[in-house]
Amino acid sequence: MKRTGKKVLWEGRHIRAVSLAYQDREGVERLWEAVERVNSKSVVIIIPVTVSGELVLIKQYRPALDRFVVEFPAGLVDDGESPIEAARRELIEETGYVTGQMAPLVSTAMSSGIHGEPWHVFLAREAIRASSSELSEHKPDDNEDIEVINVPLATYREALREMSGNGSLVDIRVFGLVELARAELCEP
Repeated sequence: MKRTGKKVLWEGRHIRAVSLAYQDREGVERLWEAVERVNSKSVVIIIPVTVSGELVLIKQYRPALDRFVVEFPAGLVDDGESPIEAARRELIEETGYVTGQMAPLVSTAMSSGIHGEPWHVFLAREAIRASSSELSEHKPDDNEDIEVINVPLATYREALREMSGNGSLVDIRVFGLVELARAELCEP
């Protein structure tokens, strides 16, 4: 199986819809519709854990859902930027935290049936509040209105259930990524 062509169907400011031609195992030419980002080729997601053992989550309004969503900080990798540089930048921009221990956990796909951007997941150990000078250099994007939520790692399930009960959606990735981080942190 291999891709044999691509045609742009529509392009906006941030995304484009494409038609992908590919050949199946029998050599039959097929079409598939997908979405691509216009301004980035990959995404980072950061699992911040503070020195006191708290997860640092964010809550922000997501227009596509018309709801607030609790999730880990994440963002696009800019041109000329490595995934780890993007992870450090997004961590401070979205949460006001920094770390000297940013480690890659996994590179993976998300919603691979509709888009092909890789997701790079990082664990930010011993995250601490950024200094005022660091914060002045890294401002959130104008369109982001983010609330930072600290949750004890030991009781995160209960905290997430409570948030869900209070009208926020919790991004499903949070549950799996916490378990991935706990395995790395050697938590019970």
